Amino acid sequence: MDVLHDLIFGSGTAIKQCQTVSHSNNIEKYVARNSGGASPEFVGVMSAEPRATVTSYDVAGFAGIFGVAGASVSSGTVTLPFRKRASGSTYAGATSHFTMTGANAFGVPTTYSATQGQAASASGEIYFLSSNGIIDPLSSATDATLAAQAFNASYTLGPAGIDGTQIPQVTGITVTTGRSIQTNAYNGYSYATSAEINLIDPTIEITIADFDEIDTYGPMFSSNVGNDVTAFFTKMADGGTRVANATEEHILFTLSGGLIEISEFSASDTSDGSATILITGESLTVSTTSAISFS
Repeated sequence: MDVLHDLIFGSGTAIKQCQTVSHSNNIEKYVARNSGGASPEFVGVMSAEPRATVTSYDVAGFAGIFGVAGASVSSGTVTLPFRKRASGSTYAGATSHFTMTGANAFGVPTTYSATQGQAASASGEIYFLSSNGIIDPLSSATDATLAAQAFNASYTLGPAGIDGTQIPQVTGITVTTGRSIQTNAYNGYSYATSAEINLIDPTIEITIADFDEIDTYGPMFSSNVGNDVTAFFTKMADGGTRVANATEEHILFTLSGGLIEISEFSASDTSDGSATILITGESLTVSTTSAISFS
């Protein structure tokens, strides 16, 4: 039995506090038959695009590695490690764990999200690449030694604003980087050797409980040209509640330009209603060393 461990993305840089790691090899098979035949006579691999999806509570560390645009590793190491359990104890000895490793990869963040009363998280995808289209992009081992772990920090939902005005009663924030990725294989080979961003459509989705904001920014849509949308994830205090707003340790997402729309709102019986403000912008940035302020 195996459990999660810190994911390594080049030069020993760890993505800590992983929540989920999921890997798929995306193998496309070629199955051939005799003329009019029902049974296969030949089975081969036409292509394979190994890809991992990771979600982490280490939002600052994740943003430090990938930002909003992504990062590449070339002739380096990307390792998906899994710690082996030990019967009658917690984990097995230092040199008996499973790892999946690739030397070349492109990692791209997909979403950063935070909800009232829950820890913030970050998600992304890692595309494993071949060095020449022929060499396998991945290798594995069953006797690997895992690096020591060190906890980073935890974050939760913070406030949000548009053009310097704070939005009241925010209950959720989802930042989508909007990066569309294409992988490229050449010369008839099975494995991709490069991955590029071919489309960028960043958005910030803000969920609120105050329906007056529907009138402020809607009731359908309004321009965001010349304005900045600011969304914060607040750093939590170990042994306490939150780090002070004035401390430059919070995460700030800034989305400029574009369109503000009221994408939906609803209420049911005696439960509080909710509305969603969706901003489709033109330029998205992230800072992990920001104070919380709207002045």
